[in-house]
Amino acid sequence: MRTFLAVGILLALAACQRGREVDRTDVPTAEQPVEVMVLGTFHFTYPNLDAHQTGQSRQVDIMSGARQAELQTVIDRLLGFRPDRIAIEVGVEEQARIDSLYGLYRADRFELPVGEQFQIAFRMARELGHERVYCIDTWGDYERFLDRDAFWDGYVKFLESGPDTALQRAYSAYHAGTDAFLADHSLIEGFRALNRPEHLQILQGAYFLNGFSFELEPYDYGGADWEASRWYDRNLRIFRNIKRLADVPGERVFVLFGAGHHALLRDYIEYSPRHRYVPVLDYLRE
Repeated sequence: MRTFLAVGILLALAACQRGREVDRTDVPTAEQPVEVMVLGTFHFTYPNLDAHQTGQSRQVDIMSGARQAELQTVIDRLLGFRPDRIAIEVGVEEQARIDSLYGLYRADRFELPVGEQFQIAFRMARELGHERVYCIDTWGDYERFLDRDAFWDGYVKFLESGPDTALQRAYSAYHAGTDAFLADHSLIEGFRALNRPEHLQILQGAYFLNGFSFELEPYDYGGADWEASRWYDRNLRIFRNIKRLADVPGERVFVLFGAGHHALLRDYIEYSPRHRYVPVLDYLRE
């Protein structure tokens, strides 16, 4: 393996020295990368913890008979990936609780509640004979970047002043349109829409509005540090947890997370020479 990587690096350097663009075949990668597929989802319980709130009339009732049938169609498609491990958006500190619930479910002693981690991940894992569903969520370390108490009052006032209001209204309308699409279409159509590259790009754009520009003092970069810690650092840590649970060459990992995380996790997976990103849309085609 070391010899393979060293040769790949030397080839890439030689290509640069020859003054031409490095071909993808020159880039050093693992001989058998871990394959990772991400399904970006809406939260079935609608906790409404984000800036955008989904009204009850537009909330998908995942437990209805029709939606359960649609969900089984989605699950059947996803099972085609045959993952060796399934990871969910639950804090790593909750692993013992999830282990207990999953064990009860396998023994037919636990009725699955509404959350996507149960309705999708638990059902897939049992179908595949997995012994565990992996918790990989965590939070960013914003305290390392800034004094939260000193920052917060000014930050909240800044947001209330309504910067980028035209763009913010456009984003609000876009999110409302997404809610309407999910409510009016089948789940497989909804998941296709949520995981389109164009949609993922739009979701990431929101993190460069409003709070990103906030500074208590010019050039203190408070808003940039806030977003770096609460969002980008968080997703890097999530990817670290993906790498932690699956670094065996050739394994397949299925990751179930809120759609807002998909673009960054995709990028981190693609940047990693030990991993290969598998587009979920390949398994959700019409």
